[in-house]
Amino acid sequence: MRNHSISTPIIAFTAAVVKDELEKALAAGMNDYLTKPIDKDALHVILAKYLNSKTFSTNTDVEKAFNTA
Repeated sequence: MRNHSISTPIIAFTAAVVKDELEKALAAGMNDYLTKPIDKDALHVILAKYLNSKTFSTNTDVEKAFNTA
């Protein structure tokens, strides 16, 4: 995607937690990463970082967006 000048944020969602693996994901063009199991607070931080922070102002907003509330 990066080779085609696509600048949309790409977030890796991975079970790999080894520092080298996470660095590989970032070097491949990912903007950030989340590790499994998903931490709702970490998801909130990532969404707020890359999306309009008014869209996801609380974890409840995140849950509503994913219909998990």
